[in-house]
Amino acid sequence: MSNKNYKAVDIVDFLIENENVCLVIQGAWGIGKTYLWKKGIEEDIKKKNKDKRVVYIDLFGKESYKQILEEIVLKINEIRDERVKKACDKIKPLLQLLKSVKLGVKGININLDSVFSIFKKEDFKNIIVCFDNIERKSDKLPLDEVLGLVNLLKEDKLCSVVMILNKDELEKQELNNQNKQEANNDPKPSDNELENPRNWYEIHKEKVIDYEITIENNDEVARKIIENNLKWDIENTKQEIIDIILNYFKQELNDNLRLLIKLTQHIDYFNKHCFSKCYENDKRKEFLGALEWYYKAMITEMKRYYSLPMKDEEKFSGSFLYCKTFLSNLLKLDEKELQTLQKDFSEAIKNETRRLFGKKWQDYYFGNLSDKEYAKGIQNLLQNTKIMFLEMAYYIPIIIILPCLSNINK
Repeated sequence: MSNKNYKAVDIVDFLIENENVCLVIQGAWGIGKTYLWKKGIEEDIKKKNKDKRVVYIDLFGKESYKQILEEIVLKINEIRDERVKKACDKIKPLLQLLKSVKLGVKGININLDSVFSIFKKEDFKNIIVCFDNIERKSDKLPLDEVLGLVNLLKEDKLCSVVMILNKDELEKQELNNQNKQEANNDPKPSDNELENPRNWYEIHKEKVIDYEITIENNDEVARKIIENNLKWDIENTKQEIIDIILNYFKQELNDNLRLLIKLTQHIDYFNKHCFSKCYENDKRKEFLGALEWYYKAMITEMKRYYSLPMKDEEKFSGSFLYCKTFLSNLLKLDEKELQTLQKDFSEAIKNETRRLFGKKWQDYYFGNLSDKEYAKGIQNLLQNTKIMFLEMAYYIPIIIILPCLSNINK
């Protein structure tokens, strides 16, 4: 596999088409690797191939090989695939004991390796084991034990394994552990002690890892979050709204997915209780323009609320009062506030109409639009906004349209 920025569909197809492989999905913290796996890859694997099953293991804070093996055995049991069920029936008493161990029943000691060995290769057929947050494991759990288990699953059980990690952070962790080891002046490192951080990944990549891909940006994850959280039923505007939110997310929120989730939840509230009620199909362009302004104001208000770094123009910009009230009032506005906001938003749509006409006039007066082009542009705006001639004065100064009246029918 070449090292490009893969989409979920590429990874899904690869894991369905290939067996007995170890795939590393690596990228920076906050890039959305886990979200992409859980909400994109894992769900799509289930949809595309019902025979494929995923066992997800989060290594965050895991301190021992035993903890990981225990979780794998229990989750394989929960899958209840017919092939695996037969194996589980054989070891049902042991699994009950294993659950007792998890509940803290004393006096029970189980050899997990023996339990694990009862499972045959065919029991793991079509199973994908995913290890996430490898760099967040406890220092007490050596990396080579994790990689040894990966190799066991791949070579002995013939199942596919996915490792989700941040290679840079893992290397820092390994270097830290090595420095602690040297500080303790241990002259005889054991087999379980950590590899030199300058070469451990390359060594194990050759022995255990078959393919590695890097997630370089979180555009796809961000789009999925917006699509999942945006409950918008006006289909002819949904994709444009998704694009507006994605654009501002990239510009203003520094690819912070946690803030994007909050933003989409807030936007969904305002859409449902206010903005969507002002939609008119014949003023679609103006509606989207007004909506874009409110979304940007909402992001600015979120930055203020969460004390995030702001640009100078944002620091001195006006406050989106209702968003400020919403954020400080358990994410809710009362009925009177919503009605007032709805009126304000309706006025913003009219202002957007004025802005569109004004922009066309500026292009004509200060730019290089010909009389005919200007007249045609105004005519198109009149058609698109469905404004009767007598209503024009309400939306725009008459001076803007006077120059084109003599050309409007030419």
